[in-house]
Amino acid sequence: MNESEDSVTQWIHSLQEGSHDAAQKVWDRYFEALTRYARNRLGVRRREADEEDAVITAMQSFFARIQDGKFSALHDREDLWKLLVVITARKVSAQKRRAMAQKRGGRVLRGESVFVGGKASDLAALVADLPADQLLFEIKEYFKVLVESLDPALRKIAEFRLSGLSSVAIAEELQCSKRSVERKLERIRARWDSKFD
Repeated sequence: MNESEDSVTQWIHSLQEGSHDAAQKVWDRYFEALTRYARNRLGVRRREADEEDAVITAMQSFFARIQDGKFSALHDREDLWKLLVVITARKVSAQKRRAMAQKRGGRVLRGESVFVGGKASDLAALVADLPADQLLFEIKEYFKVLVESLDPALRKIAEFRLSGLSSVAIAEELQCSKRSVERKLERIRARWDSKFD
């Protein structure tokens, strides 16, 4: 990466203020690398999906959301790259799901969230076909970005849930009702489902 850390940090601040020039710089700097990443993620499915489409929609989603005040935990080059990778991975996974749904007759299948059914089907789709070390990295980065996007109260519940606590155990820990915890878990799921769409 040729740019100094300060320039990437400045791009982030400018993006938050709606700068088209900063958006162009981010596009120019990351588009090719993200396209290579998406191409590797698609693998044999490249006949059914397109890596450039995935990256274009990922970048559009990122630009729209950063201007809406999202991604406040984004500070430097490392944060930016990790976030762009996560968004691109989600777009690639969505393309794979759509391709599979079309093969099965057009019905889109969504995996259950770890926050509702205890399964991580969406995450499994996100990290399919990755080597073990990259898989671990993707999982950590995926959840780090998602957890940091929450307000402190919801973040605490998400951290408890990700550590394996049940709704009952979280309710006991926070001294509130199980139903209250479940409502907040539903809010977390809804927020996360929409975060990178």
